[in-house]
Amino acid sequence: LLLSGPMIYWYVRALTRHERIEARTFFLHLIPFLIYSVGLLSLHYGVQSLDLRIRNGFLLLHSELYPGLINYYHIPFAISALVYPMVCLFILRAHRLQIRQYYSHEEKLTLGWLRMLLLCTLLGFVLSFAANQLSISHTIGNPHIGASVTSGMITLFVFVLGYFGLQQTSVFSSTADKPPLGKKEKYDRSGLGVEKSKEIMEKLDRFMGEKEPWKVAKLTLSALSDALGISANHLSQAINENRDLNFFEYVNGFRVEAFKQKLKEGKHEHLTLLAIALECGFNSKSSFNEVFKAATGLTPSKYKQSLTS
Repeated sequence: LLLSGPMIYWYVRALTRHERIEARTFFLHLIPFLIYSVGLLSLHYGVQSLDLRIRNGFLLLHSELYPGLINYYHIPFAISALVYPMVCLFILRAHRLQIRQYYSHEEKLTLGWLRMLLLCTLLGFVLSFAANQLSISHTIGNPHIGASVTSGMITLFVFVLGYFGLQQTSVFSSTADKPPLGKKEKYDRSGLGVEKSKEIMEKLDRFMGEKEPWKVAKLTLSALSDALGISANHLSQAINENRDLNFFEYVNGFRVEAFKQKLKEGKHEHLTLLAIALECGFNSKSSFNEVFKAATGLTPSKYKQSLTS
């Protein structure tokens, strides 16, 4: 348990950040596990006799070497089980905002399955803690139910992580794919002035209107910056400052407008709404529905009904 927290933390870091993991910081997270292991070994080989005491139906251990401390071994486990999943959830939230600065799609990039797994892990910990407390207070008769809940939770966690983890590809495949800075205050050092920013924005708007690169389902900021001959950071900054949008919102705005225009023309009645959406550059039904509703306040089908009425 003291290893699972740090390992899931570094797994999330490896997926969401294209950077090397320093050995020093890696081993810092293993200190609680190492301390516990040394303590356990010294207890096993260094303590000749232990007093066995029963309290509330639970076996407690007492020795002169570890007076009282041995009965609180579960505290590091509780801290690890709570802190690491919560930290990982914050990392995943920041990751999704970062992704939208670089990609025009989110499929297999936002790590939604991992977020759900971490939330379920926290819920499982709460249930396990509650079961232990109920056992101690004799509210429930089985004193082992807490351990059973914990074991079942860990087993399920390992299988789910293994199943989805094997299907998960790297989010950033190279250093060039690392997203640019996403917050406006971080653009202060970019050297891009207001006039130059507006000039880049005008060039980008013309290119989007004439060449229609938004029809490419997996359009990225680096691909667009290469086509325009402008650095990805400057392109992202121009979109943020002049449109108050991230890259994801900017590109999908063109796709939504193209979809609405096709419906108004009425030339695509033989196609499903999803087929039209795919023609406009959307990558999946779920992404299309989410983006369209966020932009218009209506689902695609409701919007089509409003046109007919």
